[in-house]
Amino acid sequence: MKSLKNGVLLALIATLYLSRAGASESVGAEGLPYQVGDVGPSGGVVISVYKNQGVEIAPEDLVKLGRSGEVSKLTLTEAVEGLKNWGLGGQMDWRIPTITELKQVHSMRNLVPMSNDWYWSSTSDIKQNHFGSPDYLVHSFKRRGGGNDSLINRLVKVAKPDEALYGIRPVRSFTDWKVKGVCGVMDPMTNEEKKKYAQSLTIDEREVLQNSRCFIKYEVGQSGPASGWVVASYDNGRHGYEVTAGDYTGVWGCYGVSMQGKAYGRALGAGKQNTLDMINNGCGGIASLVNSLDVNGYKDWWIPSHSAMDTLWHNREVIGLTRTGYIWDSLYWSSTTNEDYANIPNVTNFKSSYIKIMKTSYHDLMNRNYNLKVRPIHSF
Repeated sequence: MKSLKNGVLLALIATLYLSRAGASESVGAEGLPYQVGDVGPSGGVVISVYKNQGVEIAPEDLVKLGRSGEVSKLTLTEAVEGLKNWGLGGQMDWRIPTITELKQVHSMRNLVPMSNDWYWSSTSDIKQNHFGSPDYLVHSFKRRGGGNDSLINRLVKVAKPDEALYGIRPVRSFTDWKVKGVCGVMDPMTNEEKKKYAQSLTIDEREVLQNSRCFIKYEVGQSGPASGWVVASYDNGRHGYEVTAGDYTGVWGCYGVSMQGKAYGRALGAGKQNTLDMINNGCGGIASLVNSLDVNGYKDWWIPSHSAMDTLWHNREVIGLTRTGYIWDSLYWSSTTNEDYANIPNVTNFKSSYIKIMKTSYHDLMNRNYNLKVRPIHSF
C-alpha cells in the first residue's frame, strides 16, 4: 500500500485548494482561463479553481481489462496500479480524488455524469484506532429512491482497499503554467515573485521550473526552496545546496561497529552517499532521523560531509550555527568517518567519526554515541 499512501499525499494539495475555494464556489482564477464547470485542459470538467491552480475530473471511469471485457469496478489497490499507465488526454498525472473532491463532484452531478454506484476516494478513515492497513472513504452516486435502504440514503461510508469493488473517476491538478507554458507565466515576474509563486507548486513542478530558462535564482544566504538557507549555489543560481532552518540532535550510531570502509566521503555532496552508507550499515541515530525528514515537501536530506561542514562554517552568520557559549554547544556531526587510526586510544574499535567545532572551525573525531547537533542538507 506504499504507492497508495504516496497518492494520498499528492492529493492533499488539491484538498487544500478545494477547502479554501469553497465546495460550491465558482471562482475565476487570476492566471487561469477556466472557471468551475468549464471543460478543462485535458477534456474533463473543472471542479475547482483557486488562484493559479485548478482541478478537473476525467470524463470517464478508470477501467481494467477482465476476462469478459472491461471492468469498471476495482479495488483501491488495483486503481492505484492502473493509474500508473493511464494517460487520458496525454496526461500521466491523474490521481484518485479526495473525499472533498467527490463531494464537490456530487454537487455538480448535473455537469458530471457518474455511474449509479459508489466511488473510491483517496481519503483514509481518520476515526480508525486499530492497527493494520486503514479503510478508505467511498462516496455514493446512487440514485436515491423512496425505500429505507440506509446505504443508498447515506453518501459516505468506509471500505477495505484490498477487498471492496467500486468505481474510480480520476482527477488531476493543473496550474496556469501548464496551460500557458512555464516561462509564459514566469517571465513577467521578479525573482522574489517567482519564489512566492513556487510555494504553490509541487516538488516535481518546481524541478521543471528550475530546469527551464526562467528559473528562480538562489544566492548564498537567501531562503532556499525548502525555506532553509542556501549555503552554496552554481549554474548562475539555478542549483545549489540548502540546509534546514534549524538543528536536530542525535548520536552518530554504529558505536564499536566497523563501517567497512564506507562513509569516508569528504566532498561537498558526498554526505548523501555517506548517509546512505550509515543507513545500510544499521547505524540508526542521526542517519535515520535525517533520512525520514519531510521539510516543506522535500524528503531528500542527508548529513553534511567533512567539506560541507567547512562550507557551513563559512556561512555560519547566515544560517545561525552556534559560535559562542560553551564549546560543547557548537559541536556538529558530519557524515564522514575515519577508521584508519588504529593506534590512537580514543578512536580504536570503530568508535569515532568527524565533528565540526563551529566555535573554532576545527574538525575532530568524537565518540559516535555522543548526542550532538546535526544540520541536514540537500541539493536543488
